Formats: sequence, C-alpha cells, structure tokens
Amino acid sequence: MKSKAILIASVAALALVSCSKKETGPETKSSAAAARAEAGSPLDAPFRLKDSEPVDVDALFSLLPDEARPSYASAKFDEKIGATVVTDLRIEDRDPTDEVVFDGLAIDRAELYGLDMAAIDRVKAVQGMKADAPFEKIFDKVRLFGVKPIDPKEDGGASIGAVELDQFRVRQGGFKDDEEAHKSAAWFFNAFDLAGLYFKDFEAGGAAEDNSLKFKAPDLRLVGLGGGKLGAIIAKDFDYEVAQSAEARAALAQQMGGPAGAILSGPLRGFIA
Repeated sequence: MKSKAILIASVAALALVSCSKKETGPETKSSAAAARAEAGSPLDAPFRLKDSEPVDVDALFSLLPDEARPSYASAKFDEKIGATVVTDLRIEDRDPTDEVVFDGLAIDRAELYGLDMAAIDRVKAVQGMKADAPFEKIFDKVRLFGVKPIDPKEDGGASIGAVELDQFRVRQGGFKDDEEAHKSAAWFFNAFDLAGLYFKDFEAGGAAEDNSLKFKAPDLRLVGLGGGKLGAIIAKDFDYEVAQSAEARAALAQQMGGPAGAILSGPLRGFIA
C-alpha cells in the first residue's frame, strides 16, 4: 500500500520561522528575499558580484587531502557574473581505509563568487577557537548546477537541479582539528554560519527492506543558519511518498503493541503508514 501526500499546493508554502532574536547567520539581499514565502527561489534570479577577482581553484583544492581532492574539466573567470566557473566537477572519496562507502558527487557546473583565500589563512592561523571569536567571510556565494551521485544507484538516484550556499563565514580557529572540541555539537554549530542554503528540483528516494521513502522538493530553502539555530524553512510544492508492505506494517503494529499497535493495524493506518 502507498500513501501519498502533497503537503503544499502549487502556490502555497510552508514557513517555519524561529521566534528567537538571537542571530541566526548573516543577512544578504538574497536571504532577505528567500525568507519570504511568497517570493521565488533565489536561484531563479541572476546574480552578479561586482569588483570580484578570479579564484585560484587549484590552490583552493590543495587545502584538501589528496584522497578527497576534487577534479574538474575547466575553470574560467566569467566577468559578466563575477564568478569563477568550474565545469564537470567531481568530488570523490578515494581513501581505501574509509569505512563509509561514498563514490562521490558529480556537478555539471559550479559558480564561485568572492572566495577569499586570505580569510581562510586567517581562520587557520588561530590556535583554538574561542566561543566569541570573530567571523571571517569565506565566500559571498557558491552555486552548483546538475548535482548527482557519480554512481546512479547510490542514494536511490538522488539529484539536485541547483543548490546555492549564500555567504559562508567561519570563526577564527574554526578549521583546526581539535578532537576534544569536535566532540561537542555546540562547538561545531558555533564555528560557522550561513546566510542561506537553497535547493531547486531536489529529488531523492531510497528503500530499506520492505519500506521506501521518496520526495520531491522543487523549491526548498533554509534561511539563516547560525549558532545551532535556523531562521526559517520554506518548502514549496513539497511532495513525498511512503510505501510499506503489509508484512512490514503488521510487524510494526506488533512491536508497538497497545493503543499504538491498534491504530497502526486499524482503519486509520492509511494516515500514518
């Protein structure tokens, strides 16, 4: 049996906005617009960064370990948009000792706006990150187009038409490999902030034994990420589908038992599983 729900109609939007006044990341022109449910995706609007300079892509990628260093077909500065454009970008994990099996991602086109290598050096130069250490802006914007697993069978054939990372900042000392500090989730979320993370045409689906979950997110936005808080989530036309076999539902009802088991095996089960 399958139960399918269209959570948001074609012109409706679900917006969950944080009531906290605490800063949840930098604000940009794009993020201010993205926080409005009635507005279109920032990815629908052209972007141009004035007075920008080319990014040395090889120097950027050299900061990563050899086994995780991306490859690409070409990198060229586009003066019309003020971005370094990288084509056929492939991000792979070539570490044979890694317990996590990850073939990597293929990206048709990446646009890098305002990446500041000097800021990266300043972040790395600090030994130990203080909780209130100043932020360094690493880049103004990164846009990725045609994102998909290198192995089509991985992650249920997930794909993203486009994704944008809007103004990413890191605290001085936030890149250091401090094992004790990294044990704390609070330390991790305090180390960086982001004006927004925006997706277009995000599709994913996977199956585990007799269960499966698929979803489509034509327009998904996470606005204002910082300090472990999120300013807003906006999803337009979000659609998901859950499938379970009769055997899987019966086993779940038996495990739950009591009133919960009765609901899962009764006439209301279609609303849940």
